[in-house]
Amino acid sequence: MKTDEMSRVVRAPWIGAVAIGLLALAAHAPALRAGFLWDDEFWLWKSPLTVADNGILRAWFSADRWDFYPVTSSAFWILWRACGENAAGYHALNVLLHGAGAVLVWRVLAGLAVPGAWVAAALFAVHPVTVGTVAWITQLKNVLSLIFYAAALLAWLRFDETDEGAAADRRRWYGVTLGVTIAALLSKASVVLLPVVMLAMVWWRRGRVTRSHVLATLPIFALAAAQSAVTIWFQTNRVIGGAEVATDGIAVRLAAAGRAVWFYAAKALAPVDLAIIYPRFTPDPSSVLVWLPWLALVAVFAVALATRRGPGRPVLFGLGVYVITLLPVLGFFDMYYARYSRVADHWQYLALPALLALIVGGATVGLRRVGSRAVAVPVLIGAVAIVAAGALAFRQATAYRDPGTLWRTVVERNPDAWVAWNGLGTWLGATGDHETATKHFERAIELRPDYPLALRNLGIASESRGDPVRAEESYRRAIAVRADYADARADLGRLLAHRGDEEAATSELREVVRLVPDHLDARYLLAKLRVRAADLPGAAEQLREIVARRPDFQDAAAVLNAVNAKLAAENAAADAPPTPAPGSNRVK
Repeated sequence: MKTDEMSRVVRAPWIGAVAIGLLALAAHAPALRAGFLWDDEFWLWKSPLTVADNGILRAWFSADRWDFYPVTSSAFWILWRACGENAAGYHALNVLLHGAGAVLVWRVLAGLAVPGAWVAAALFAVHPVTVGTVAWITQLKNVLSLIFYAAALLAWLRFDETDEGAAADRRRWYGVTLGVTIAALLSKASVVLLPVVMLAMVWWRRGRVTRSHVLATLPIFALAAAQSAVTIWFQTNRVIGGAEVATDGIAVRLAAAGRAVWFYAAKALAPVDLAIIYPRFTPDPSSVLVWLPWLALVAVFAVALATRRGPGRPVLFGLGVYVITLLPVLGFFDMYYARYSRVADHWQYLALPALLALIVGGATVGLRRVGSRAVAVPVLIGAVAIVAAGALAFRQATAYRDPGTLWRTVVERNPDAWVAWNGLGTWLGATGDHETATKHFERAIELRPDYPLALRNLGIASESRGDPVRAEESYRRAIAVRADYADARADLGRLLAHRGDEEAATSELREVVRLVPDHLDARYLLAKLRVRAADLPGAAEQLREIVARRPDFQDAAAVLNAVNAKLAAENAAADAPPTPAPGSNRVK
């Protein structure tokens, strides 16, 4: 290794790898004690792909999921059986995978001979922006995608540097490249521009891109295009559904994308006031000022292109890869999360190493040119940067300790985050403070009147406060906003059943089961209503479905046994010969 990789300090790859892993662990240590956050439940105990015994097969061969990420879904299926409701196991895996991903980033940068490769990777390992991925269990898809993304780039480097005369070795490395690329795409679709990054790496190493390299990436482009189409379909038909995500035209989206690039760069350089949800800006495309970010970006690339044989070359490569990697998440395609914000820390996760490599590489070259060839100066500056970033990451990770802390942090930094007010209300309701929770739900609805989740939660809080009239009103408002909102219908059905309106309750619960066949709580309540109505066959039908879908649902199994016993008794009574009347003639 070279001095710019701190080789006098880190003399063997395994030492550098362990150091990066330990740094990642230290910076994200508070996450190890964190609980479940926000939508973690929808990837775990509320996901049929996770809890069902055949969930791992359904993850690969069915469309009953929000996104087609079968590698990630399979990982959750395994983790659920290993960790259950112990959040520490999931967080530990995220931290370990992040550390491993940072190590792979180091090896990619070293393979590209980027100055300061180890420092750049170490900074990525401890960067505060990564906390939004590492401390959030749902973002297992992010850390998994980075592992395979970086592995694909490493395999591509080996393929590119293998002599064309060694055909078998080249085929082997190309096969590895394809394999890990597929794994990356099936972990999270934001890696779809991986083949463009591969070609950029070829240009960086060789100064040109040959026809053979382009041909080699064509299958990878095809895989990426296929996964893009699948992801768009799932986002449109499974995640978004009938929800309104964005109605912005292309001009607004384009202007917002330019601002987003500089927003991300600013957070990478000065990672302060980070939040899981940022204010959602909507630029006015008729204003000249909103196009200044794009003008500045184009100017930087124009200068870099003009000086590509000199100092512009690393800028063209590093900044180019950074922007290319960000493109899928800049808002040109509808994503459900865009309802909350146009930017997110976890969207920058894959792109961040490229920008850090550009900054660290430029600083390293600059130190050389001013005569700082001794290892002490780069080591000292790198150490200070790593410690400072790690301290900020540690502090940021404490905000992810529990939902209450997380949502309070958000509303302090983004008071208009309606989803945060709802989340904080949910947390307070779980602690029994239904009065304050109600106020938070009302604030969320004030900010977003058509927010069905807050409307439903207001109904739950109203029930807890002994106000069934307002609860029913809230449930019906939630359903009016979103007719396929199965949970709100289930709550309404439960409320109606408790009130004694069994016919209306049955109607609501049947609709829930139609919308979500795996809604077992609704099926169970529907079965009990059928028992009350003396419809034992109807009750047995629902109970058998519950037990088939979830064999460990003991209450349902017990009721099913009782219903079956009653049905058997009734059938036996129906089949028995009639008892002769007293004094009737008998055959002698």
